[in-house]
Amino acid sequence: RSFGTGFMISPRLALTNNHVLADAQSARFSRLEFNFQNGVSGLPLAASQFDLEPDTFFRTDSGLDVTVVAVAAASRPDGAGVSVPLAGFGFNRTSKEQGKILLGESINIIQHPEGQEKQLALQQNELLDRFDQFLHYHTDTSPGSSGSPLFNNQWEVLGLHHSGVPARNEAGEILTVDGTVWDRTQDELKIRWIANEGVRISSILTWLEKGAEGMNEGERALLGEALNPPPPALPQVPAAEQRAEVRTQPAAQQPATVEGGAVSLTIP
Repeated sequence: RSFGTGFMISPRLALTNNHVLADAQSARFSRLEFNFQNGVSGLPLAASQFDLEPDTFFRTDSGLDVTVVAVAAASRPDGAGVSVPLAGFGFNRTSKEQGKILLGESINIIQHPEGQEKQLALQQNELLDRFDQFLHYHTDTSPGSSGSPLFNNQWEVLGLHHSGVPARNEAGEILTVDGTVWDRTQDELKIRWIANEGVRISSILTWLEKGAEGMNEGERALLGEALNPPPPALPQVPAAEQRAEVRTQPAAQQPATVEGGAVSLTIP
């Protein structure tokens, strides 16, 4: 068994890394789990497990390290035989728009490091560099964080976390924390990591668009919900709860001009 992180980019499609779900066969034997986290009381919430449906939709790319897969519309029944609808968990709206973050600004990441409960990394997460398809940044991650969503401070999706960036010598060899050359007989924890790397969401959406021509009608419909999500619904207030609020207050006073071009305002 192994673990990764993923997130919904439409009502039915989940996004993670290719090295988390490399092919449709591995997706068939994997599950997506929601609410694997502690609540405000500090106690675990009731988690819901959903099967993946790669026969409905599955696209992967090892170069970008990206996989998109369909998720079942309802969860596996719990101990009481009750299923939960996938629609209740919502999804993250994505956009190909550039410029959602500047160098030096913070990147926020929601993750399941080491397959643990959901954790948020919100501090000292600086964007270091930006390339055509990838972002480099500082943040606190571990194995299992692969597939995590990257957000800016406005909680817009920036990209998909997929790996660390190791320090290398002039020969291109990976270095350990003590400056020696690392090899695969050593634990990855001995590597001197200098940054993390994520795949830009704009590159992922462009890749998905290019692959739409080879899809059937059902796949294109599912993809369309990710590429062109409907606007968020405004909360509707039931008619029985609507009321008019009437307040009496002093008439607004005009600001009084004082010397020096300033104004004096009286605020009730």
